[in-house]
Amino acid sequence: MDGPIALEGLIPTTAGALSSVNRAAIALKLQKDTRSINCQPYEPEKWLSRSKTLATLGYPELATGDAHKALLLCKNLLDFVDTRGPEGWALGSGKGFWMRTEETDDEINWERTDEMKNSLSRLHLRAQDAQASNIDDYDKLEGSYIPQPYQWLDGRHRVRDDELLNEINGEIDDMGSRLSLRHTMIEVRRCTFHPDGDINGEHACFGVFAKADIRRNTTIVSDQTTLFGCTGVGIDDSTMNLHGAEGCDIPHHPNLPGEEGALNLRWVRERTGVNAADHLLLCRALLKSVQDDVESPFDLPIIARLTPSYHRQEPRSFQVDTDLEIPTDALQKFGVDIFADHRYDTWVLFTLSARLRNNCWSNPINAAISPIFCMFNHSCEPNVKWAPSRNHCIMEMHADRDIVAGEQLFIEYDAYHSIEPLKARRERLNKWIDQCMCPRCVREEEAMEAMEVDGDGESCGLRTGGQGARPAWDQGDETMLHGDEFW
Repeated sequence: MDGPIALEGLIPTTAGALSSVNRAAIALKLQKDTRSINCQPYEPEKWLSRSKTLATLGYPELATGDAHKALLLCKNLLDFVDTRGPEGWALGSGKGFWMRTEETDDEINWERTDEMKNSLSRLHLRAQDAQASNIDDYDKLEGSYIPQPYQWLDGRHRVRDDELLNEINGEIDDMGSRLSLRHTMIEVRRCTFHPDGDINGEHACFGVFAKADIRRNTTIVSDQTTLFGCTGVGIDDSTMNLHGAEGCDIPHHPNLPGEEGALNLRWVRERTGVNAADHLLLCRALLKSVQDDVESPFDLPIIARLTPSYHRQEPRSFQVDTDLEIPTDALQKFGVDIFADHRYDTWVLFTLSARLRNNCWSNPINAAISPIFCMFNHSCEPNVKWAPSRNHCIMEMHADRDIVAGEQLFIEYDAYHSIEPLKARRERLNKWIDQCMCPRCVREEEAMEAMEVDGDGESCGLRTGGQGARPAWDQGDETMLHGDEFW
């Protein structure tokens, strides 16, 4: 946020756009505020200033995040003053900061301590007001926003380059060697489902293809991951907050074997109950980023391959406790300075969540990112079936029919709704796809159009070319999905 900001890239996540003149001025203010935070990350006033700027630009979720950090700083400072007592404080020459002094007059020290506490308390109230002004339900501390790409995401994190593609295929080869499975029977390639698409153009995406003929029921992938979350037991083996639902029964979950101390994530399950899986998945992605000490979470290969989906322009809720407090608490437990380390700014958390949400597989008990599985595209007539292992960490994938070399492999994203009619399936799949145009959906759509009649009761025929013809670009078995562009 401290670099040049192109106005055309500023896409508010709420209604109420500013005029172009105001937007330019506020964009410059955002740069200035961010630079001030970089210089003085522990000054609550700096975070409050940027919170106001972000709110003006139309980013309530980010404005709430900055207000939250201001609240944390005020609380920490108040706790520090209460703990230290009147040790001799002096106001820094009208500059708005406090410093230690050798003053020995107890009466003066008490007065200065009270003055400092009053000043911090007023600042704390302003931070509370800033937070309240950006949420819709103060009792639940819940707000809403329309997920959008953030303009300040680095350009290298907006695309999936050839280096990443080669790395993914290297992982497939490594799995084959390690597990003695024929993983080299598949590879990830660039592809497109757009009528006029180029595999290297803006509509290009990744897909999984057969490198050799594959017989039905052959194991294609045994895909292992450590990025998962589940409703395992909470602190002290507690099953509270599951509200009667069935939880994960793996003894050491939601942790991995050997995770203790700061790596013990049961406190997340304790605070989120039946909704723990998604929040634990985010915490695990953050933990992996911290452990690998990457420049950005988006540099992690397993995160770099994930794309968000912003095609549904519908409001989404965010909660201060689960979407802000839990990830920032987790980062602090992992040893991250959430005020000075801007690799984990609020916009990073929301961008990371959007990618995880769009690519994870989930059920009521768990959610996970399987690194190869997430490369498969969807069809309502899949040629690959999938099933997670009992411990949620391994995804087994098998050929559902004989597959020939060169054929793209497809899975069904939401098999629970496979028997639903066309409209219901498309509505469900709209979470990922603008409008599914797989062979089954096209066939059913054409059949419905053929049944339509004109005003005289005669058949209108097919609008796609008559007699069941499909467009020239869609004569193969490919599935038409949304493009893979990040924006």
